[in-house]
Amino acid sequence: MTTFVALFFMIPISFGLSTALAAITAGSLRTTLEENTQNSDSVAYWVPFSIAMLYLVPLFVGLVFGVASVPQHGVEPAIGMTRIFASVIGGCLLALAAIGWQLTKYNQRAMLQRRTDTVTRSRFND
Repeated sequence: MTTFVALFFMIPISFGLSTALAAITAGSLRTTLEENTQNSDSVAYWVPFSIAMLYLVPLFVGLVFGVASVPQHGVEPAIGMTRIFASVIGGCLLALAAIGWQLTKYNQRAMLQRRTDTVTRSRFND
């Protein structure tokens, strides 16, 4: 398996897995952000940004750890495909972990903001 053949197989695998993950997570991400924010600017930013990261991170990780780790000669296609699949799946997991971490930080700030707004409103009502 040559580097060109590995690249030829890695790109559709990466885009296929990223498309599946984007289709699965986009609706729930949008719903979660709409529940936790008052303005639609953050939803309009974070959902496309997250989908872009779901495409770019697995592609980058697949290039660096999948295609680059395939030697020029002497590797069977099955071993090369295994390396490519493993690197793309690792990139997908890395992207999902980063999105989840950012969403957790955003939700904590939103909950803290709601809590301080509630305390401020209750003080003025007394």
